[in-house]
Amino acid sequence: MKEGSPMGMFGFVRSWVPVARKVALLALLSACGGAGDGGGASPVVETRPVADADAGGARGDASACDPAVRSFSVPDVSAVKVSHAQIDPAQVNPAANAFPDSKHQVFLPADPGAKLRDELFVILPGTNNRAQGFQTLGTLAARAGYRVVALAYESDTHPIGSCAGITSETELLACRESVWAEKVYGQDKTPRYAGDVPNSVSGRLSDLLRFLAKNQPGVGADRFLSGSDVRWDRIALLGFSQGSVVAGYIGKDQRLARLVLVAGGCDDLTVDGKRFLVPWCSASRATPVSRTFAISHVADDTNADALIAKAFGLLDRGGYVDISANAPSYCTGTHALLSHEPTNKAHLSLALDGFIPLVGDSPRLAEDYLYAFTAPVE
Repeated sequence: MKEGSPMGMFGFVRSWVPVARKVALLALLSACGGAGDGGGASPVVETRPVADADAGGARGDASACDPAVRSFSVPDVSAVKVSHAQIDPAQVNPAANAFPDSKHQVFLPADPGAKLRDELFVILPGTNNRAQGFQTLGTLAARAGYRVVALAYESDTHPIGSCAGITSETELLACRESVWAEKVYGQDKTPRYAGDVPNSVSGRLSDLLRFLAKNQPGVGADRFLSGSDVRWDRIALLGFSQGSVVAGYIGKDQRLARLVLVAGGCDDLTVDGKRFLVPWCSASRATPVSRTFAISHVADDTNADALIAKAFGLLDRGGYVDISANAPSYCTGTHALLSHEPTNKAHLSLALDGFIPLVGDSPRLAEDYLYAFTAPVE
């Protein structure tokens, strides 16, 4: 590892568990309603209504892959060992007191000779999902050579609650965008949401990177900072559910190295029975479509997902591909991936430990996730 071996790192963390063992443990607990899915004995996790699988008319499943025409070869990373640490946000900054059950997760390739990617891979959880519940995807990204952070932020609140009771469509739209902006950057935008910089996404990520740079310089966290500001151009950002909306909002403002939207990507409203995306979904975006990928499930909220994919221009790159039917996405060049994996928790199955279908300790659709994580982008 160029910046130093991760072996023996994370001495400041109270507990360290090898990834394979911890993933298995969390999967068991999550299936029982415990760790990784929101915290508490009877957690509330974000779910979305099942919609018509053909909604939007945008899907066109690709034919089987011809290896001779592959534009990208997925790396075989199954043997790569990963180091993992858990860090309490309040240990990093005592003012980071929102959603205290969620703890930052840090993953690194454990091989001292591993070649690290130039970008930091950041995972943003969904509503009431603790960062502890994303070890499967965190491990996969680290095996692909990323330094990975599953970021604990104030994901236990949502604009739906913050803006409840507003009857004016104009005021409701303004309130919801203000909440998203405050969640991301921390500046006071609305009295309906008590956000601040230490509990914002950018504030917590900046604080964590400076903490790692000071206490574990071998991680190389300083390369993702410019002073105290996050170098968004060196961030590969994955968001799940509410986290995908936060990630989509950041991608509007910042030119990210990569953006992976899992089960969402933008805000939407239903007024008088009509569902529509909020205005910022159609605004010009700093992160281009060439760097943006979406992963959805056919039994999840495909109405909203198709609207988002269209608004972001993803359907101009080949339409949806069924990634469960021997049509690997890396043979089509598509940026819109559609899982058909059998599950009774379609929404959660796309990202959350205990719900994401596995082969061993990797996602059953690992090749397609790795395509979204590592395929060359413009």
